[in-house]
Amino acid sequence: MKKLRWISLVVPIALLAGACSSDRIDYDALPSHPVALVVRTEDDDKRLQETVKRESEKLAEEQDRFPTNDPMVKARRLFDGLSRVEQNRARFSKLIFLDPVEREGERVEFAPRDARPLAWSYDRTRLLYQVEKERRPQLFEWIEATGEVRQLTFGRPHVDGSYGPGGRIAMVRRNPLRQEGDRIVGGFQIYVTEIGGANPRPVTEGPFDVAPAWSPDGKVLVYEHWDVDGGDTLRRVDIDAAGANREISRALARGRSPVFSPDGEWVIYSARTRVGYRLFKMHADGKGRRSLGRSGLQEMDPSVSPDGAYVVYSGHNGNSESGPQILVKRIDGSSPRQLQVDGSGSLPVW
Repeated sequence: MKKLRWISLVVPIALLAGACSSDRIDYDALPSHPVALVVRTEDDDKRLQETVKRESEKLAEEQDRFPTNDPMVKARRLFDGLSRVEQNRARFSKLIFLDPVEREGERVEFAPRDARPLAWSYDRTRLLYQVEKERRPQLFEWIEATGEVRQLTFGRPHVDGSYGPGGRIAMVRRNPLRQEGDRIVGGFQIYVTEIGGANPRPVTEGPFDVAPAWSPDGKVLVYEHWDVDGGDTLRRVDIDAAGANREISRALARGRSPVFSPDGEWVIYSARTRVGYRLFKMHADGKGRRSLGRSGLQEMDPSVSPDGAYVVYSGHNGNSESGPQILVKRIDGSSPRQLQVDGSGSLPVW
């Protein structure tokens, strides 16, 4: 793999509020396990922004021309919109491994352009990622010890996933939308496999369930659910309680992109506030919600370090034309510090 030395840049102090020099994170104290993420050049960032703007304007024009209160029509529009969002997450990007101690990046050779990292296995020896295969997104696994790449999903599109204990995998499959009585089901549904990764079965109804996060004990999935009006909510489903009947899930909090701390005590996530998206943490039952520090950045895509002491995330100045950067802060939200600064970086997985 080709090493890339990142050039240090200065982030305006107002954007990293709360980071005082006497309590600054020491890079040498960070766990050395690499952070998988995607990077873009400035030109690629502009191409992505132009693509997203064009698609957003097209969707808004359609909604203005054909207003509706029909839940199924609204669901289909959101389905198309989320499909574009998932497609654009890693578009025009390259997957790299970032050494958080040395701040050096390595281009990976096993994944093609536009590959999106999803999760490291619990023992940090396998990386789950998503890439287009014959015009459909599918999940793949890279095994560090051998360099082997395995395709894990086939058939219908699979847009997201995470590892659970014992080699189990939670995966998001994109199914056709359908209406059952007054319920809209199908769409983006979460499936879980047995130990070893076989025989996936659905544990959510959809229609818009993504970003599954599996608790370290394997008993709970927390995931991101969207309603037909575009509201994002974190929900929980108890996997051990799942049987032949329909799964029972419950809402926890507004937010997106959940991830568990290694000890299972906290769920770290991003949530919309009056000043943009910020990082929060809560217990898996939705209690104990608290902010992870103050910031002038839009904070997205959190991932917790292997030792549970730090959170890496993408931060973006909403008033800037530049892309997001990769930052790290302590699990209590203190002392944010920049990690990757050459070009833009997002979707970190630690």
